[in-house]
Amino acid sequence: MIDFHTHILPEMDDGASSVEEAVDMINELQSQGVSTIVSTSHYYMQDESVDSFVKRRGIAYNKLVTYANQNNIKLPNIILGAEVLFSPILCDIDCKPLCIGNTPYILLEMPYTKFSSSHFKALENFLNVSGLQCILAHVERYYHFNDDKAVEKLVSHDVLCQINAGSVIDKKLRKKTLKLIKNDCAHILGSDTHNMSSRKPNISDAMKILDKKKLGTELMCNAAELLNL
Repeated sequence: MIDFHTHILPEMDDGASSVEEAVDMINELQSQGVSTIVSTSHYYMQDESVDSFVKRRGIAYNKLVTYANQNNIKLPNIILGAEVLFSPILCDIDCKPLCIGNTPYILLEMPYTKFSSSHFKALENFLNVSGLQCILAHVERYYHFNDDKAVEKLVSHDVLCQINAGSVIDKKLRKKTLKLIKNDCAHILGSDTHNMSSRKPNISDAMKILDKKKLGTELMCNAAELLNL
């Protein structure tokens, strides 16, 4: 399995607070059957430059690898990326280093607010100017601030959409989340794991539900295709 959205790198954001917790999260994902982890640490352009983020990310990743080697821990395939908070100003910077691995795909987190025409125009402009392919992070969350029509308009752009495993597991959110998949408005699954307590890895529980609905395989195949695996 592939977990397409995680915060496993130590001391990068509000995810893993230490290299030990990062390893615990990775071990848990592996025990659930995950062989490829996409690391998507938060990137906020108002806080630092792309170069600074990429440098910090490299240090965190090397720290993880060094710790694993020193303790004879076998790491899975880890692909570095970012969860980028969307802003119209992203058009003014080179976002390629924030893409997932060597792909042209960037994971964008939309603002948690009611969408207006300016949001849609800004997204269209970013797609045109950057030349990148966009994946919208946890698209089901935007229903908390918008009605069906606004979310449908968002995903009608030339984008792919990722959903969180927790939204499949949660009985209150499951129906709407499954509807997104069935309507081809959700294409990739991620745990969005941040720690081993309140937001621990949960990909296998979601996949059990998705497999019963015959929806899990397609999501994993989509992820594998995007990552050229």
